Amino acid sequence: MKHYHPLKVQNVVKETPDTVCVSFEVPEDLSDLYKYAQGQHVGLRKDIGGEDVRRSYSIASSVNDNQLDIAIRKVDGGLFSTFANDELKVGDVLEVFPPIGNFRTELDPNAAKNYVAFAAGSGITPIISIIKTILETEPKSTFTLYFGNRDSRSIIFKNRLSDLKNRYMDRFTVFHFLSRESNDIEIYNGRLNADKVRDVVSRMTPVDGIDDAFICGPGTMIEEVSAVLSEMGLDQSRIHHEHFGVDKSVAAQAPAKPSKVQEGDVDLTVIRDGESFNMKIGKSEKPLLDTIADNGVDVPFSCKGGVCCTCRAKVVKGDVEMVLNYGLEDEDVKKGFILTCQSYPVSDDIVLDFDA
Repeated sequence: MKHYHPLKVQNVVKETPDTVCVSFEVPEDLSDLYKYAQGQHVGLRKDIGGEDVRRSYSIASSVNDNQLDIAIRKVDGGLFSTFANDELKVGDVLEVFPPIGNFRTELDPNAAKNYVAFAAGSGITPIISIIKTILETEPKSTFTLYFGNRDSRSIIFKNRLSDLKNRYMDRFTVFHFLSRESNDIEIYNGRLNADKVRDVVSRMTPVDGIDDAFICGPGTMIEEVSAVLSEMGLDQSRIHHEHFGVDKSVAAQAPAKPSKVQEGDVDLTVIRDGESFNMKIGKSEKPLLDTIADNGVDVPFSCKGGVCCTCRAKVVKGDVEMVLNYGLEDEDVKKGFILTCQSYPVSDDIVLDFDA
C-alpha cells in the first residue's frame, strides 16, 4: 500500500492573483515512487489549526520535466487552498501521497494523432501535463486546446501555454474563452457550455478529425462537453475526463446510503501493508472508510468525494455497494475495486485489500 511521505517545497510561484504553482523536492530514494504519468495527481496532507486536512491536486509538469509541480487555486473557505496561497513558502514540508490516476491515453512515438482538450479554470493543471508530454513524445501529433476562464488575469499557466505555442507553432493551437472580459471576436466570449462547444467544434475541429478528447473542469462543464462531443459523433471511448471536484448539486443527488440497506453486523477484515485487521461493524451506518478509521486502522484517503481514488481498495470477499464514483475506470470496478469513502457494507463477511 502506498503511503504519504514528507516532501520539501522547492518553489512557490504566484501564477494568478488566486493561484500558486508549488514545486516539490523529491529525494533520490523516493524518485521511483514519485515517478508519474501525464494527467495524474497527488494527495497533500497538512495539520492546519489542529485539523488533519487532506486534498488532491493534479500534476502540471510533463513527465520529462524531472520535477513535480502542482497548481493550487484559492477557494473561498478552503482551509488548504487558503493556507497554500497565503502561507506556504520554500523550505516548508508537506505530506505527499504518490501519484495516482488514469486520466491519459497510451502514447506512441510513431503515432500521428489529432488531440483536443477542453479545460476551465484550474482544470488546466492536468491538461497542460498531457499537452506537453504528448507534444514531446509524439512528434507527428497535433493538439488543440479550448480554455475557458473568467478574464485574462485568471488564466493559470498563461506563460507556459504561450511558450508551448512558440515552441510547437505548427502542432499546438490554443483558443481562450473569457466569461467576464469582452473580446472583439464574439465566439471567444462566454463560458465553454454546450452551445459554445458545439459551435467551435463544428467550425474549427470537426469531430471526424479528433482521435482523443480530454475534458477537465467543473462537473457540469464536463457533462455538457462530453454530451456534445458524443452527440456530434465522437465515440465515448475517445472522450476522457477528469473531475477536480464534485459540484454541490451533483453531490446532493448522490444517495446517502446504499439501496440494499439491511440490519445486522458485519465481520470486516482489512488488509493493509501485509497485515490483517479484523473488526465487527454495523451495516450501512457509515462509509467503510470512516468505519475503518473509527476502529483505529489508518488507511490512505484524501478528497472523500469519490474523485481522487486515494482510498481505493479491492473487495476480495463479500458484497459492497458504492454509491458514487468519479475516479475508478469501469475496468477497475469490474475487477472488484471500490472507493471506500463512497462504499457501504452489504453482506455479513467482507474482506478489503488496500495492498491490491
